[in-house]
Amino acid sequence: MTEQELTALLERAAARTPVKAVPWDEIVSEGQGQLTNRRPLLLASVVTVTALAVVGVVVTEQTLGGLRSDEAPLSSPSSSASDLPEVPSGMRLVGKGRIVVAVSETWTTEVGGCYDLPLQNRVFFPSDKNPSCAGVRPPNTSSVQFYDSRSRSVTGLVNEAVVPAEINGVSVLSEPTQPTGGAGVVEGVIVVPSEHLLVWVDSPDEEVVTGVLNSITNLPEGYIAIPSAEGTWEATRNAMLEAGLEVSVTRTDVFFNGVEAGDVVKTVPAIGSVVEDGSSVAITVAGFTKADWNG
Repeated sequence: MTEQELTALLERAAARTPVKAVPWDEIVSEGQGQLTNRRPLLLASVVTVTALAVVGVVVTEQTLGGLRSDEAPLSSPSSSASDLPEVPSGMRLVGKGRIVVAVSETWTTEVGGCYDLPLQNRVFFPSDKNPSCAGVRPPNTSSVQFYDSRSRSVTGLVNEAVVPAEINGVSVLSEPTQPTGGAGVVEGVIVVPSEHLLVWVDSPDEEVVTGVLNSITNLPEGYIAIPSAEGTWEATRNAMLEAGLEVSVTRTDVFFNGVEAGDVVKTVPAIGSVVEDGSSVAITVAGFTKADWNG
């Protein structure tokens, strides 16, 4: 990714923090792990887990509720839809509802799992199971997370985001980027009050944090980022229906490590992907009894 491409993406960004070229190629490189020491922020409602083995497997692009997928992330339709915000080659738009940011296409998507321990570059959406995990965070690992700002789990972050700004036409409240602890990780937070959305980015590279946050923008009419919701599969389905999407639900009787009856196993397209209004989303839910069926 060239500096010119990033400049084009961020030329309308608020100048609250100087933004330089974001080294996307570097943030996806692999290396030896280092111990994470995250600043304890909030999430008082989650259960602390002391070993990754207890957590089970986290969730990635095609799967929710505990199953990892090795498939490449789905790209947003930005390459073919001229009315969508332009992003450099190799990047995609991802977000919740009408608000999106730009990230590398190599970043995976996770729904649920360890909120504070990304094991690879990722886009994270919370579920009703978001443990704090102890373990090794690989170097050069970055994460962007999308929360409902009304959730008690992020009250601390919402209270710290007090600096008003406008970025690419989006009115936000921000928290200045700051180190999170001894691991050398920097984090930044933006709250979009009108959308009840909190966007949290952390990375060892402050330029990555500011680059992602300063790419925040509204989707034009006719497009939406597929939403999710903490809680039951019905909550996620209802969030999609309220967003004007068509939703079908199927059941699988196959159980996976870390997945319980009623957990969302898979959505197609993936949570956070940019689609046209009225698009169809297929949800697969882990097996449950007929009395639980509400579809």
